[in-house]
Amino acid sequence: MSTSLTIGNLDQPSYDKLKEIFNDGTNQYYTNVEHIIKQMYGDVDFSKLDWWYDNIGAKWLEVESAVTEDFESEVQIYMTSAWCVPTQFLEKLTYILCGINKDVVLYGTYEDECLDPMGAFVFGFGYEDVEDLDIDLDLDKYWSEDDEEAEDYRQGVIDELMEHKDSLYQAYLEVVEERKTEQ
Repeated sequence: MSTSLTIGNLDQPSYDKLKEIFNDGTNQYYTNVEHIIKQMYGDVDFSKLDWWYDNIGAKWLEVESAVTEDFESEVQIYMTSAWCVPTQFLEKLTYILCGINKDVVLYGTYEDECLDPMGAFVFGFGYEDVEDLDIDLDLDKYWSEDDEEAEDYRQGVIDELMEHKDSLYQAYLEVVEERKTEQ
């Protein structure tokens, strides 16, 4: 499962925490998952498969992180996991970052290598929405390398996934605005 994650609305303290979690001191693009787990969960025994499913949401996780030393209000992180979206990992990361700054939001897309499932998600303070994209997919056409029509079809599917992500993010923003008016 490939997960593309955007973490937005970061301020300096929440960005510093993100650096602490994802920068393992090696300056490698692939972050040491053991380091991430220790930063997020403490000194735990993560050698058992049940722990991974209960706390990560998948049986393994690889993380490509571009979290740098220089502050950024928005960060991109890419993850690969076995079979499932790492939902519990995203929930825990949201909990940690929103504990510092309630405006932090995590959103993105996921897709299985066979494209079933694929969808989008948004996690924020007191907010969670994970939805598969409901689409009739012609896999033969999607994977075809024969012509420009197949490339247009693939781009159309990607466009639908991005529109799905954008609609979930827009729904989140509407909830945030409703909460402001209720206060």
